[in-house]
This record gives sequence, structure tokens and C-alpha cells, in this order.
Amino acid sequence: MRNTVWKCAAAISVLILTSSLAFAEGFNGWYDLVQGTSRETKDGERTSERNSLNHNLYLNFQDSITSMLSYQLNLRTNISDQNVTNSSGDTTATYRRSLEPALDILFGSSVYDLTAGYRRLENWDTAHINDQGRETTEFYYSRFNVSPPALPSLNLQFDSQRHYDHGDERTIDTTNTSYSVGSSYTLPSDAVHARYTLNLSRIEDRTPLHEVTSKTVTDNFNGSYALGYAGNFWEKKASYSINYRGNYSRNKSRQFVVQAGTIVNGRTPLGGFYAQGTAIKNDVDVLSSQGDLVDGNLTASTGIGISSLLTERYQNIGILVSSQRAVDRLFIYVNKDIATESTLTSVATWKVYKSNVNQAGFWTETTIKSIAIHIDSVTNEFRYEIEFSSPQNASYFKAINLQVSSIPAVEVTEIEAYGTDTANEEVQTTVETRFNQGLNMNASLRAMQTLTFAVNYSLDRRDQNPLSVGQSIGGMFENVLSDSVNGERENFTSDITRDYGASATWLTHRLLTTAFRIQRSESFDNKEEIDVRSDTYDLSFHSVPLETLDATLSLIRNDTFTFSEKSSTSDSLLISIGSKLYRDVNMITDLSYIRTESLQS
Repeated sequence: MRNTVWKCAAAISVLILTSSLAFAEGFNGWYDLVQGTSRETKDGERTSERNSLNHNLYLNFQDSITSMLSYQLNLRTNISDQNVTNSSGDTTATYRRSLEPALDILFGSSVYDLTAGYRRLENWDTAHINDQGRETTEFYYSRFNVSPPALPSLNLQFDSQRHYDHGDERTIDTTNTSYSVGSSYTLPSDAVHARYTLNLSRIEDRTPLHEVTSKTVTDNFNGSYALGYAGNFWEKKASYSINYRGNYSRNKSRQFVVQAGTIVNGRTPLGGFYAQGTAIKNDVDVLSSQGDLVDGNLTASTGIGISSLLTERYQNIGILVSSQRAVDRLFIYVNKDIATESTLTSVATWKVYKSNVNQAGFWTETTIKSIAIHIDSVTNEFRYEIEFSSPQNASYFKAINLQVSSIPAVEVTEIEAYGTDTANEEVQTTVETRFNQGLNMNASLRAMQTLTFAVNYSLDRRDQNPLSVGQSIGGMFENVLSDSVNGERENFTSDITRDYGASATWLTHRLLTTAFRIQRSESFDNKEEIDVRSDTYDLSFHSVPLETLDATLSLIRNDTFTFSEKSSTSDSLLISIGSKLYRDVNMITDLSYIRTESLQS
């Protein structure tokens, strides 16, 4: 068996190398050999020693058969040996052998394209190549996309992966198959804004060797849309814009159970969130929306790095889920193989918080039970698995890295939430729906050459398991002025955020601009668990007396209310001075004084 496998590898390598003689421009590859030794000492005595040896080979050949048809062949191999000796002189050896050939075929034009491919990964965790330590992963995929100019696009996708072992007593045999169809369109207009995105998918997981479930079928529908209009009148002295958007998702999962037991299931992501913390306050109170954290793409970068010592600690990586089903673990996916991770592997290097609202004063820390590393190089799935000490019911969860990864250039690609469910029926069916809507209105008026007025209004409503789409749409427009939320279903939850305000900007002097703004923000829900309000008054003076000098003075008061009772008052004085000391040499000086009074009820 051993000779057969490596003869196949040699044959593929020779084939690619031979082909490269005729198509030299289509061949590339590399080989590296890395050997490392690390020792830890205490009081001058060795406590542990680690020796590692890694061989990596990558070969790639690409060729075009016609102007529309091309293909590529890939081969990756890895040999990794590691020995760890403790203070007692005991040595533990670990081995990894992998062989991964792949074929990709590409066919298409500027309007449509079709890609298909096959990958096979053979893994051994033994020093010698034999079936007892062998695991195989087979992966098939195909993609078809049509993007005609000025017309809706269409994309079809198929993936199938099987993972199994070759031992005398089989312990691994899982198959995952997914199908999806999607369409999107954006109206080509400057004044009228209209777009939609639709996606329908089915995922089938089969686990014949699993103790509880033999198959899980998940159907997902996600649709988003936006409508808007912008205009102006009175010789462009007055302008306005109005935008309405919505996102509806429905997730139905059926699990076919062969016996009673517990199952780890994913929680449907309803939103992704992110913020950068600091050493003084690593948990940020309000996270910003970041949809690519939950878009299902486990390889695309989100720009959230966790490898730089100074700048990439304290990343707040958040997810929104239904609070009806408990969560007991988070998966943080990254873009690099973290098999040799040595830093972010303990509970001391992570923190997790939960909350029912994305606001200050509602986050509480969740105790972490363990941290694990998961690697799947066939599908490029690399993740940290953070398990809680106990299940938690909440809408928002966020994970924070207190340290940085020991692997260079690691970036977060996705976050997922999971929970453990009890299976006691032959078919377990779970249905979850989510409908998020938003309304934005803005208007401005230049009453005089030196005086401009502006008003703004925004409303966001988030419904979980609504009675109907019509009920949610009607309820949102009722909430433009009303605080009432209708809905009698027990598991129906809805939370609303409103922001509205007005501002005036006055060119007081050619060297001075005065601005005054009043803003109110309100958040409430139908369960009477959330009722907060914030009023902000902002008076600012901006001056540019010289081309090299820019200064702003701001006086701000902020009053917060909880369930109509004032909870705090904050007065702030902020001074910002920007100066150009020399060509390409700029300096910004910020001074601030903040006084906050918390009111106890």
C-alpha cells in the first residue's frame, strides 16, 4: 500500500514536469524544508524540548485548450514529524503525512462561466503509510454563473464531500452535499435605487456511523431588497432622500434520528458584527454590522487580522442568533492553516460575552470551558472552537482574542454559533424565520448662502419568527411614530431602534463655522426587556485661520434614560487642532474633558 501511494504521487509529479516541457509558461511549483528546535528552561534547567521537521511540495500546471476552455492540475504533499521531550525525559512523537491531488476545469465567457473540479486528500497520522492511520476526504464541486448586462444574474452551485477512514473498525464516514441557486439585480438608475438578492439552498449531511442521527436536511431561503429615491428642488437649495430595505430569511432543519441522544447543531446566523477593543477596555459596548462574517464564505478575508502583536489584539468578533435556542460554542474561522498554533489555544487567551441587545450596559461575560483547533485542508476550513462551560440563551455573542496568533498573517473569515440539542423523536424539525427592515429619510435646506438646515430619521426593526411578512411590514411603518408591537405568537420577538434629529450649520464668519445638532436614539422591544433612550446636544465651532492650521471646539451633553428614568448625564468638551509643521509633516492634537454623573434609582 505504501509503495503504491507514493508511486502514484511520483507519477503525477512526472506527468506535470513532463508536460511543462511543452507548456513551460503553465507550470509552477515550490518545495520547502523547515526544521525547528525550541527549548524551555526554568532556573537554568530544561523543562521541555520540541523538535520538528516539515517537508512541503506544491506543483501546479495550467493550460488552455481553447479560448473558452482551460484546466489546471495541482498536487500538494506534506511530511511533518514532531518530537516533544518533557522535564522527565519522556518523548512524545507525532506524525503527519498528506497527499492531495486536484483537477479543475474552467469554461466560460464574459457573460457566463462554468467551473468544476475534484480534490482528494489522503491523511496519515502514523510514521508508516498503512490503512490503520489513514483518512480520506473526497470533494466534488461545480459552479455555473450567468451575468447578462442590465439583466438579473443567475448562479447555480453544487458541492459534495465525503470523509471516511480505512481502519478495521470504521469510526468515520460522513457525507455532505449542498445545492444552491441564487439571483441578484440592481436597477441602473441614478435617482431611483432598487435592487434584490435571492438565494435558495439545500444541505444534506449523512452520518451512517453516528450514534444518534443518520441524516440532516437543511433548507435555507434568504432574500434582501432595497428601494430608494433621491431628489432636489428650489434650484437645488433643497434636497431629500428616502430608502427602505429589508432582509427575510427562513431556515428549516430536519434531523432523522436513529436513537435518542444529544446532537450539536448550528444556530442560524442573523447578522455579523465587529469592533476593535483596546488594552484598557477590550470589550466594545456597541459593535458595528459586518455581514461578511456570516455570509457562508469560509475562505474570503474580512480584513480582521489576529496576528499583529500591537494592533490586532482585542478584536470583538460578534454574531446575532435567535435567543430561543441555547448556544454552547462559537467557531472562529481563519484563512491560514493553524495546525501549529501555539498562542490562541488556551482559555486565558480568549473572552466571550453575551447580550440581548447591542448596547452598553447589557453585555455579560460567559465562562469558557475549552479551546480546540480544527483543520480541513481540502475545503480550506481552519477554525478555533470555543466551548462554553454551560449553554447560554442570548441574541448577541462576541469572542475577543486577548493575544495574537503565532501564525503570520492570520485573518478571520467567518463566525458560527452552535448548541447541543436533545433528540427524542424519529424526525426533529426546527423552523426559524427572521425579517429585518430599515427606513432612512434625510432632507436639507440651504435657507441662505451662509445657513443650512438638515433633518434625519432612521428606523430599524428586527423580527424573529414573525406572524407573517405583511404583519412585520405593517408593524414597521406603525413604529415610525408608535412604540407598540403587535404579535401574539409565544416565540415572536421584535426589537426596534429609532434615531432622529436636526442640525443647523452657520457660516458665522469667513474664518468660523458654527454648527448645532440635536439627536435622539431610542431602543425598545415587545418583551419589555429593553427600553433605553439617549438625547445628545452638540454645539461646535470650526475654524481654519491658516492653510496650515485647522481647529474644532465641541461642547456635548448626553442624557441617557432607562425605562423613562434618567440614568446618566455626561458633559464633554473636546478640542482638536490639526497643524502642518512642514511639508508632509502633520500633527493632530486632541484635548478632552468629560464629566459623567450616574443616577441611581
